[in-house]
Amino acid sequence: MPRCSEAALETALEQLSEFASQKLNRSNWMTTYMNAKRIEAAGYPRSISGTDSSVHDLFVLLPDHSNGRINPFAGINADKRWGMPGGRRSVWNTGTRMAQREMFDSGPKGAHFEYGLRDDAVDILLKNIGIQNLPGSDALALFVTKHRDWEDEPTREELKREACEYLALPEQDFDRITDDRELGIPVLGEPEWSPELVEASIHAPKGGSESLAIDDPIVEAPDENDTDVVDVDRGTTAESLAWTIEFCEYPLRNANITMLVERVLTRLTEKHVVLPSAEDVVTRCVTALLLGNLVLQGPPGTGKTTLARILADAFEVGITEATATSEWSPYHVVGGFRPDSTGGLQPSHGKFVEAALKCAETARDDLESGGSAQGHWLFIDEFNRADIDKAIGSLYTLLSSNDRKHLAETPIDLWYEDNQARKKLWVPARFRLIAAMNDLDSSFVNQISQGLTRRFHFVTVPAAGPVNSVHVEAEVMAAFRAAHAWISKTYSNLVGSEDEDLARLSETLVELQDVLSGLRAPNGSQSQGWPIGTAQVVDVLKFVLLGETGGETLDSLLDGAIAERLVPQLGQLSDAQAEAFTAVFEKHSLTASARSIAHLHDPYTVQ
Repeated sequence: MPRCSEAALETALEQLSEFASQKLNRSNWMTTYMNAKRIEAAGYPRSISGTDSSVHDLFVLLPDHSNGRINPFAGINADKRWGMPGGRRSVWNTGTRMAQREMFDSGPKGAHFEYGLRDDAVDILLKNIGIQNLPGSDALALFVTKHRDWEDEPTREELKREACEYLALPEQDFDRITDDRELGIPVLGEPEWSPELVEASIHAPKGGSESLAIDDPIVEAPDENDTDVVDVDRGTTAESLAWTIEFCEYPLRNANITMLVERVLTRLTEKHVVLPSAEDVVTRCVTALLLGNLVLQGPPGTGKTTLARILADAFEVGITEATATSEWSPYHVVGGFRPDSTGGLQPSHGKFVEAALKCAETARDDLESGGSAQGHWLFIDEFNRADIDKAIGSLYTLLSSNDRKHLAETPIDLWYEDNQARKKLWVPARFRLIAAMNDLDSSFVNQISQGLTRRFHFVTVPAAGPVNSVHVEAEVMAAFRAAHAWISKTYSNLVGSEDEDLARLSETLVELQDVLSGLRAPNGSQSQGWPIGTAQVVDVLKFVLLGETGGETLDSLLDGAIAERLVPQLGQLSDAQAEAFTAVFEKHSLTASARSIAHLHDPYTVQ
């Protein structure tokens, strides 16, 4: 019994190529849906192996060719027509990590291929591909049934019915996802289609009919004519970075803001970090990171570094930390040459490139084997200590957008690499840069240009406001617990239980609160105050707790801690501030602190 002719298959392929040849994202939706339906029909497991089986059933035309899978929805001359859809990456991942997962039911992993198609999957499919210029009904039916042997020339209805059975697809749904279009020629004829005829035809993979060995590496360059999705097979060579372009496709997998905010708030509590308006600050940080890169700004000691680490933890990403200095240049951010042990020079990645490459490697591990992290980020502390515009300037264009098409079109130029295959690195869509900067100490920082600021979301992490209470407030209580926990861990034999020490220091903590209020808002006005962060409060209490073990009084210890640890950080004071702060210290008989203020304000004053 004959199967369809070579001419019929070629006609079908030509008609199908019109569907998504200028917008490959439509192909992702259609191939994912077709594979999910084939898995249902064949009873394959909803897994990578089951997906590979359904891809073989539907899209493999050249079984002995390493690039023998065809994407019928790509243009006839498109570089990406052969080799895709590719099982694990191009189908399984679209249904687990990309937008196409919207068609699937939800479970513990969220919407996921593993849980099967939703009842309204066709509605979601059509919402995303539109209802205009759909694949021709006869062409799609013939392509799906290309392996079918026929006794006689099938009618259009028989062809459709056979295709629907092969895909476990109701005929009314088949009609919805196709245009009612005749093939225009008979299905049967001579010669019958065969892999050999396809390989010799205009539809063959580029490079003619010569088959590639199965284990030959295939590393394609990005097609500059692609207008939506760019995909590249990753080769086996460890030297090439071409594979990194694949990870421009995969966004952060969790956009549940409520859940992410709850994670961060819980971790802040565990770390004894109290932020004013914490939920609002954290919500803005989480939202900013879902959209792009983030700068945390505020005075020293407000918990910016801790918050950055907790945000990374909440998003389930690793983090590389670096501290900017005035010596930073493009070498420190992107890379360049460094001396080696032989006296020569060798390529060396900068912090941004190092973290972005680590992100791609982590994302690859996550997608292929369910790694413990979904990506990797870079955290730069003291961001404006460097001339950051100069240091990061070559990344301006890249940082302007996290759109996947923009990332695919804007690789980092690793000019210093001597291996041509390693001269371009594509930054994953999951990658983020978090920076922290002190916006208070203008004496030792650089300005950031408007062009660079446009590439970040700026969230202010404020110092706590005034605290006036006969009880220990949340911020000071958290600072006490953090200080006590640190000493207990570091010098376990020097302190008692937290409850015992808290009872003994309660009056000292209330006095410290009152001092903080006076410094943050002297005479009740914050306009003349100084924004002291919680980290400085922790430092003061570490001094008090540790010093108490030496027999010194709490009053003396508090005075010494403020004078020697806190006052030096107050910076350049106006006459009004110096006078107001001195009054605060005199009110509490903190004589050493009052002398320290006088010296800070006028170093030539003899006390």
